[in-house]
Amino acid sequence: MDIQTTKAIIMTVCIVGFTVVGAYIDWRTYKLPNWLTVSCFAAALVFHFVAGFFGEPSENPGIWNALIQVGWALAGFATGFSILLVLWLIGGGGGGDVKMMGAMGAWLMPMLTLYVFIITVVLTVIFYFRQIFNGEAAKLKKAKKTAERTGVKEKYKPKGVHYAFRAGLAVWIVIGYFMIAHQTFPFFQSKAADDPQVTVNNAS
Repeated sequence: MDIQTTKAIIMTVCIVGFTVVGAYIDWRTYKLPNWLTVSCFAAALVFHFVAGFFGEPSENPGIWNALIQVGWALAGFATGFSILLVLWLIGGGGGGDVKMMGAMGAWLMPMLTLYVFIITVVLTVIFYFRQIFNGEAAKLKKAKKTAERTGVKEKYKPKGVHYAFRAGLAVWIVIGYFMIAHQTFPFFQSKAADDPQVTVNNAS
């Protein structure tokens, strides 16, 4: 197994792990704790630094390459964070969602982060229509009216609106697509990969 594939496997395991934990916590508590988002972001920076420092000769491994990789990770963080920040400012998400998307962006870097966001939007629309057909939207509207009339917030939380679950599912779809369509991981180009566009660096 070449070093690129090894790094891609490690990265995939870390990303899937963080998204699974985030989706579970969000599903149970409707919150994404800082310890999760911060540790996810920090782990991404450490990983990309080490991956850039230790690489194949063709990558020119070393401190300079490591800093470049960290720079791309920060660009990915800025991409994910800024997109969700705008939605949060207009009431379309929570603060934990913003931080989690930023942390995921640090792992995925800019282009894959945009792919994940687009897929997440599609999944959001699907879940929204599912809520309408299941009557969840009507129940939420009734809860809001009750709160306005009585001044007491009714503790009703609609099902299937967890952003961390949808974002995690979008990440898994992106990973699954590259593994099935290209027989490789989307993060690094292995020696067996024929398409140079599957790498984050080239995609970014």
